[in-house]
Amino acid sequence: MGGDCIVCPFHAWKWSGAGRNVDIPYSRILHNNSRIPTWHVWEESGLILLWHDAEGKEPYWEPMQFPVELDKYHPVARTNVVFRNKPMYGQWFIENIADPAHIKYVHKAQYIPSGGNYYWDGPNWTNSEEQRRLARPTAGTQGMSMILNHGRPTQIPLGDFDYSKQSNLAAETQVDDCVTDVFLVTYLVKEEGYPDELGPRATKAWQTRNKNVMLDFNLFDHMLYRDGPVWPPEESKKWNEVRRWARQFYPVDTGIREQPAGGGSNTVFERAEDAVVGGRRGKGPSTVFSGSGTGRFDAQAAAAAKAATEASTASD
Repeated sequence: MGGDCIVCPFHAWKWSGAGRNVDIPYSRILHNNSRIPTWHVWEESGLILLWHDAEGKEPYWEPMQFPVELDKYHPVARTNVVFRNKPMYGQWFIENIADPAHIKYVHKAQYIPSGGNYYWDGPNWTNSEEQRRLARPTAGTQGMSMILNHGRPTQIPLGDFDYSKQSNLAAETQVDDCVTDVFLVTYLVKEEGYPDELGPRATKAWQTRNKNVMLDFNLFDHMLYRDGPVWPPEESKKWNEVRRWARQFYPVDTGIREQPAGGGSNTVFERAEDAVVGGRRGKGPSTVFSGSGTGRFDAQAAAAAKAATEASTASD
């Protein structure tokens, strides 16, 4: 940048915000008839967002609401991590909102989050009906471009450091069908006693957030998109709704620019698993997955059930 102009790093030509050539430092003649493309830009909370539409249409939604009390956070310039040219399909990030099971198996959570409602309206997908009604939601997923949440559900213990106000933004730019640039922006809460530099617990919170996303990357980099994949019944409804909602972000391919608002309920993961015990198929211990934290696999009950089954098998 040079003042209000963009300066080409190759020959230092200057271009105004309207896309006009306003200076060629070594020439007395300007290219008055030349234009470079201009973009709609939104600057807020330490970020610069750029609007792109494949058909050149004007912005038809505003971005999500980012944290505004920036004095409570470390500058995002310190905590922003950029991954260029990731060999991944851009939609994988938003499909995570339909995939609670991976939280347990990829991110090593103690249970599969379950239950609760979800809502979508226009470009916004949230877990709160109130958020859905906001012009600029403060949490959720927006279009193909960003996911904003707070804290981390799989965060490791950090003593009395309150990471619940930590805001995590994953923004992406899909370069083509199989290449995506990913921007991980963390509004990291300042740790007491460390007003300027990152404190040890804040650093751990930041590193853990990035590590969690890298666990997703380990899979995204090797996944292929398939229409009509095989899903179990517990996942198929929400996953199909996410994909239907996402079609509006491919207007050139689908002819769809908006989808009707709607909502649904997440699956409650609670079922009795079949087990093969002692070479005989029977009813195994009850396994309960609950996002509330009240239901977890009961090892003691499982051991008792296994012993009872073995005793029954022996008596036969």
